[in-house]
Amino acid sequence: MPGLVTPSPPPLEAVINFAVPKSELTPAQQAKISAQFDADDPVPSRKATVPIVDLREELEAGMGGLGPAEQLDARGYAVIKNTSEIAPSTGLATVAATEAYKAECCALFEDSLGASKVIAWNAVVRDAGEGQQDVKGTQQLKVEKEFASASAPKAVAGFAHVDQDEEYARTIIKRAAGEDAFEKYSRLQIINIWRPLRGPVTNHPLAVCDFSTLDVEQDILHMAGSYGTAYGVSSSADQRWGYVSNMMPHEAYLLRCFDSQQGRHGEALYAGHVACTVLNEEQLQLDHDVVHVPRRTPAFMSQLLNKPYDAFADEGADEDVQVDDKLAKKQQADYIHIRIQQRNGRKTITTLSGVPTEYDPKKLLKAFKKEFACNGSVEEHEEHGKVIQLQGDQRQKIMEMLIEEGIGKETIKMHGF
Repeated sequence: MPGLVTPSPPPLEAVINFAVPKSELTPAQQAKISAQFDADDPVPSRKATVPIVDLREELEAGMGGLGPAEQLDARGYAVIKNTSEIAPSTGLATVAATEAYKAECCALFEDSLGASKVIAWNAVVRDAGEGQQDVKGTQQLKVEKEFASASAPKAVAGFAHVDQDEEYARTIIKRAAGEDAFEKYSRLQIINIWRPLRGPVTNHPLAVCDFSTLDVEQDILHMAGSYGTAYGVSSSADQRWGYVSNMMPHEAYLLRCFDSQQGRHGEALYAGHVACTVLNEEQLQLDHDVVHVPRRTPAFMSQLLNKPYDAFADEGADEDVQVDDKLAKKQQADYIHIRIQQRNGRKTITTLSGVPTEYDPKKLLKAFKKEFACNGSVEEHEEHGKVIQLQGDQRQKIMEMLIEEGIGKETIKMHGF
């Protein structure tokens, strides 16, 4: 089995919500969790702070020369670079767009994994900011049956898990490929593709566990769900978790959920995964002169697909800038203005106006306040419309963040006193 050369782990830690260890559950509790889903009495979980490795260095270096299939066999997941021609431009907001994206993913699997047949089972949209909790599984049941609009995303998966256990995986495969699927094909797998639709992903990134570091007997908890059976993952010191920092739409995970080989030749069975919180990523990025832009990370697709939205921008906003004065309207449409003012002879404030309406001022303010560690507010101005005010001189930092977001430097005017 070829191995992946992992760089020395940087001093990163993440908070992950794990299943409690089986050793803390009585046989009766384990039997109940395994046999029956109870939304009012969920699987006991506990958050733990664990080391986590940034996989970006491996990704940029070509993943040790291993292709997607080899990566999946080695540790249960693969990290790839792949650009979707459909997902980022459409947002998967319609049935047609989603079906086209599924077809695109099927072609990717055929090409990169050598699959003779690929069936796109479903698409789940997840949103770290506004996604709805699906405690009873009603949203997932709808996804299993029909198209679920991206306008009603699910919350991120905040519990370390594997989507299906072996029994339910076999049920799904037979349902999709026919009762004779296991006789007809030599190898069958369930693999998710998890792809940001916008980026970079900086809020609740997806963490993945190297299967080779799991103790299946101790770390894996069989559990019943509202629409099938799955595995929960408990924490142990030997596990190696990884994530891709600042993940972008041209990057994706492949996550193995089931493999009919069942480790016959040493292949990884699956990849535990979960949305996590990376604790000290921001400081490390700043040390390397990387501007950190906090955003929510909406919309991810599990099961076969995945997407995140950018909290920095709202889709569907009116692109017309509404101001009273014609000249002011032209200036606001043409330029973003960053000004500094002095008040009370000493204190300074920075103001930001003229931001295109597709950017939500309140979300911008939240990002600025978190990044700059300062207070601020959004004020309504007769001439300039909504104006963001921040304590202190934040002009250069604001400009850097706007440029990183893709706004042209030539459209930004920075003013002095």
